[in-house]
Amino acid sequence: MHPFDPITEDDLNAYIDGGLDTRRRAEVERWLAQYPEEAARVMAELGDADLLREGLGDSGFSTPPDGETRHLAGRLRRRLIWRGAEHVMQRALVIILCLTAGYGISWLPIGAQPSAEAAHIVPLFADEAAEAFRTAMKEVRTEQSLAYPTPEVPARLAAIDAAHPLPIPDPPSQRWRLLGAQLAAWDRGDAVQVFWRHETKGTVMLFVTEDGVDPAEPAMAPTLGHTEEGDVIYWRSGPYLYALLGTADTKALERLANAIARPSPQ
Repeated sequence: MHPFDPITEDDLNAYIDGGLDTRRRAEVERWLAQYPEEAARVMAELGDADLLREGLGDSGFSTPPDGETRHLAGRLRRRLIWRGAEHVMQRALVIILCLTAGYGISWLPIGAQPSAEAAHIVPLFADEAAEAFRTAMKEVRTEQSLAYPTPEVPARLAAIDAAHPLPIPDPPSQRWRLLGAQLAAWDRGDAVQVFWRHETKGTVMLFVTEDGVDPAEPAMAPTLGHTEEGDVIYWRSGPYLYALLGTADTKALERLANAIARPSPQ
């Protein structure tokens, strides 16, 4: 049983806004000490609030951030949670963020277990793919605006070893027409974005990259994840990482992913 009242979302929001008294603030911090993924979220929002106040030059600023700011804060949160769950680095990342925002917090435990929420956060590469698709849709990608008519050249350029280009699957049928491809940078290197268009289902983007950190991770079958940009299907084949998303419905994306997923070449 906790020695203090249950902490609610209203308490966390008040903590971020600086609206708690000393006693309640201490209770919130003691609660956050047991839930590092929530601490990551709170610290991200604290840092974001400080940046907003600084940018507006008004320490009394209380207007909620716009949609784009909330979108960026959400991405930061997901990155903190994913990296923490993946590399047990969450404590260090949160402390760095706290120091950047001016909060000297040192109570976060080492080796805390990720919550169920963290377990359902999509992998970083899938989140990057979703953001890349969002950007591409803003730019209204067409065959003329894509850098490469086919994915062979970017698959070689994005590979860790140019002699072993990223394996890019072909469209599963003639109803999926190749629009072209382009290179994209993400946190761990380069990726290839391949665009296909179906005669009735719309446009999809296949994001392909290579894991230069831990290529020995076991294969992963196509898995459905949810992001702010919509559903994404992601999988792993050897050291290669894939993510698929687009304007097609989720069932169509799943069928397409299962049709093109394949073991990595030996």
